[in-house]
Amino acid sequence: EQFVTERNKKGLLKEEEYKEFMIYIVLDRANKLSEKSYKDAIELIGQSIETFGDDERLVKIKNGLINNWIVLYINKEDWDQVEELVQRFIVKGEITQEQWSKYMSMVYNSRAFIIAEEKGNLEAALYIKQALEIMENDKILRANYENYLYNYTVVIHNKVVLLIQEKDYKQALELINEGLTHVPDSSLLKKDLEKLRK
Repeated sequence: EQFVTERNKKGLLKEEEYKEFMIYIVLDRANKLSEKSYKDAIELIGQSIETFGDDERLVKIKNGLINNWIVLYINKEDWDQVEELVQRFIVKGEITQEQWSKYMSMVYNSRAFIIAEEKGNLEAALYIKQALEIMENDKILRANYENYLYNYTVVIHNKVVLLIQEKDYKQALELINEGLTHVPDSSLLKKDLEKLRK
């Protein structure tokens, strides 16, 4: 780099040659930096873009580094870190709305899965319902929301069946009503209610 800079100062390199050499050096340095710190590599490329303009190679490498950094945390299932990076890059205009949607869908769906395992299907559905206020057109979120609600009603139904077998009709009715409070259109719970009333 020093050799190239000195030759440029002495006028021995044309401006375009200097730019080419410097971009090559930056790309090489960013590649090495990315092995230790995506953040530092992305910052280096960003500074180079400010200096040399939107060179296609620099932009491509920067986009790849951003993606790799996010994927690193996806693979670690560190959803808080994924969300933090995605929000940072969308605000800076460094990822597209489409990329933001893809990553955030992963974040919301993965968190919902964890919530379902730890707290139950209803809590997972309620979490996704909040996410759908932000990403209302996300088909995967919508499908998972419906699945968690259905799974919740199945759990209620199974408990109701056991309560009816034990002739605990009052508790069964309370459980059905609680389920219908959260999923009023559940045909499964409505059928349970009809059977209980007979």
